[in-house]
Parts: sequence; C-alpha cells; structure tokens
Amino acid sequence: MALSAETVNSGGLPYRIVGSQRETITNVTFDNSYQAGGEPLTVAQLGLSVLDSPPIVNLLAGTESSTVRVSDVYYTTADEKLHAIDNATGKEVESAKDLSKVKVQIVARGK
Repeated sequence: MALSAETVNSGGLPYRIVGSQRETITNVTFDNSYQAGGEPLTVAQLGLSVLDSPPIVNLLAGTESSTVRVSDVYYTTADEKLHAIDNATGKEVESAKDLSKVKVQIVARGK
C-alpha cells in the first residue's frame, strides 16, 4: 500500500496565497506496512510543483499503533519522503511496521 493524501480546502480552493507563495494543507495517513527509509510523498501530492522551503509536519493522531509508538514525523525534500521516528528507539521506524493509525498534517509553501 501507499500513503493516503487528502488536501484540506481553504475557502473552496486547494491552496491559499501567503505573500507570493501558495500554501497547501494536506492530511496524510500512513499504511499498514511502513517502508524503511521513508514513505514516498511527492510535491505534487502536496498540491504544488515546487517547494520553496521544507514543509511543516504536525502529528495529528495515531502515535500509538499496534506495533510502534511514533514520536515524530518529518519530510525530506531531496528524496520526497515522509519519515516516521520510533519513540522507543529514537530512530526511524523499521520496515513493515503497521502505522495505519498514524495521521499527520503537512503545511507546504511553494508554487
């Protein structure tokens, strides 16, 4: 499976204008088999074609799954991946762990 990404509409649009940038808000839910090294999440899935800065990732729900407790989630722009950190080890979650209850909100700015 793959990540599930859903754009949060802002005033009926998939983005809002902040200064000279578009800002999108996307809710992302992980699946039941985490991919070691990060889950692919493209800039296009965030509703943009280019990121102007690293997006802000907020953990919304599901920090306690049946197999691991997630303490943090971050996005790497170089490889367009979303990474989950295991609270017990302080390292990235191992491959094949069920994170289907983990939901994050990503605020991204760009074009």
